[in-house]
Amino acid sequence: MLQTNILKRISATQWTYERTPELKQNLSFELVKLDGENIFDRVLPGYRENIDLTSDLDTRLDQDLVKFYQRYKDSKFPSDSYCYRLKETQWNQPYIETKLEFDSFSSFNEQKEQILSRYNNLNEDKKYFKLLDTQWHGYNLISLENLETAETQSRLGNSDNQSANSQSKFIPNTLWNADKNLAYEKSHLYSGGDTQIDSWLVQNQHLNIAKLDKGCFAFNTQAIKAIQKLNMINWKQGDSSDIGQFFGRRTWSYTIDK
Repeated sequence: MLQTNILKRISATQWTYERTPELKQNLSFELVKLDGENIFDRVLPGYRENIDLTSDLDTRLDQDLVKFYQRYKDSKFPSDSYCYRLKETQWNQPYIETKLEFDSFSSFNEQKEQILSRYNNLNEDKKYFKLLDTQWHGYNLISLENLETAETQSRLGNSDNQSANSQSKFIPNTLWNADKNLAYEKSHLYSGGDTQIDSWLVQNQHLNIAKLDKGCFAFNTQAIKAIQKLNMINWKQGDSSDIGQFFGRRTWSYTIDK
């Protein structure tokens, strides 16, 4: 299906993303005034608190991040700088992302049982989830959706009990709310072991919490100009520099009515 990928701004805080003529997403924003706020902490929320930025780390990417932090950690946004914080999103209809490629490596029934087992062992947390076991345009569909985070675990199967590849994903049309997601993450902090993977999971969750709280979907022109002055940032589309991928924010110019 042809993807139009059109973003329409209805107002400063209400936008619509058209992926196809039939598939659209409503986006609601909160305008946050950034005057005098730290640029680093808004562009990379949570990094100062959760990553050691005082010494060179292992990879070139981390070294560039450390250099950026050490050079610009005290930079501030000027007056009339604004951030578009994403508050809510909702698709106009559920859909599936898939190439409809099936294999017999793992049957659909096996994948379905794994999802059902997870759902049945949620105990008190079951109230946060929605289980969907149905047919989708002739295919079998099983989906477990977290109603607070909008994350789903899903599988698509054909009539031969074959499961679609792991990249297939069911996207519901549930209303997602940033504050509900934030509250859920804070009340479900990861508590695993002390392995490197556990440490990564803890760090990743803390960064996600910071992003939900302080992250910016986009900035206004004044804020963008301030960020562009930090010469370790490359805003060119398709940028492949190490530090560039941290700043792949979508940005639009907009005059905010006072």
